[in-house]
Amino acid sequence: MFLATPCYRGAPSEPTQRTGDAILARYGGSWGRVEGCPWVGNARSELVAEFLDTNESHLLFIDADISFPLATVDRMLASPAPVVCVKYPRRLPPHTLVEGLGCTLVARGVFEALWAAWPQLTYLRGCNDKPAVHIFAHAVGMLDGSMRIMGEDQVFYRRVRASSFAIEMIDDPAIIHDGIRNTSR
Repeated sequence: MFLATPCYRGAPSEPTQRTGDAILARYGGSWGRVEGCPWVGNARSELVAEFLDTNESHLLFIDADISFPLATVDRMLASPAPVVCVKYPRRLPPHTLVEGLGCTLVARGVFEALWAAWPQLTYLRGCNDKPAVHIFAHAVGMLDGSMRIMGEDQVFYRRVRASSFAIEMIDDPAIIHDGIRNTSR
């Protein structure tokens, strides 16, 4: 498994670090991080490019302020869906549940298909000029009857659905976002 953590406010929190360490101890794999990047969509695209350079079968986004028990990963891996998202509470009140990318498991084939489907989003990474695809690039689209800017998570899920991949959304009361526990149950 490849853990992918965009760290726009610095290094992962202690709870996130413990969660990531426990995941790697149980499942093996590696942990990619992009630190200090205020554009989380850019960081996610860089992490996917790094993931596709490995032989890992799944990428697990674990944002720098998210933590959860290993049972959550077990539930995600048990799902037949190639994209599994765990809903988590918003940081700011009201702490409603969001379907973001902060805790999302994605099978390799999803990213490979998305890269092939959106070649116009190709860019060259850093000084090595290695191509990557910015599949988390913000876009403008119709939301709630009006044209709006869509964040990287909304854009990603739209592209996944447009490519006919199934997405499972899990409500897990054990997930914690920046110290706020999911109290949906």
